[in-house]
Amino acid sequence: MLADYESISATLFNVFAALGILVGGGFALFEYLRRRDLSARIDLAADWKILAISSREILAIDVVISNIGAVRTLPMKISVELARIASDDSGIAFSSLERQEVSVSHPGLHPWNMYIDAQEKMYRQAFFQLPVDIKAVRLTVSVDYDEEDYVAFREFTVDLEKCRSEMKGIVG
Repeated sequence: MLADYESISATLFNVFAALGILVGGGFALFEYLRRRDLSARIDLAADWKILAISSREILAIDVVISNIGAVRTLPMKISVELARIASDDSGIAFSSLERQEVSVSHPGLHPWNMYIDAQEKMYRQAFFQLPVDIKAVRLTVSVDYDEEDYVAFREFTVDLEKCRSEMKGIVG
């Protein structure tokens, strides 16, 4: 008789444990799908060109911040960093040249008013003076957005020799 109670108890324990796992898993899936649909997602793109101004070379970078999510988002900080790419017998090395914080807002507007609606884009620019002997750089763009510290991050390689050859004859 005691064995019957132990068997029933073990069976009930297993049934409730399985039920708890199913309910917990279902709730976790529901929360994941709900939050995924209600969060912003940032995509970054960049285009660049070299400007020849007063015998100096300026790398002009156009940054495109696209909200590919379903809700609007608020960029908190936009950073653009330039690093020299060098190669020697020991391999490839990166050395930071300069980092700029690009303004989120326009003059006269508070940054809290610079939302990017769903499926919309924001355009910003950064400018770097290039050293004379540099051949290639790594361009890193990062955007901190929303209050929950999300970061979108993307790196680009810029072949400055190719950019220079394409700008022959262009006067800044």
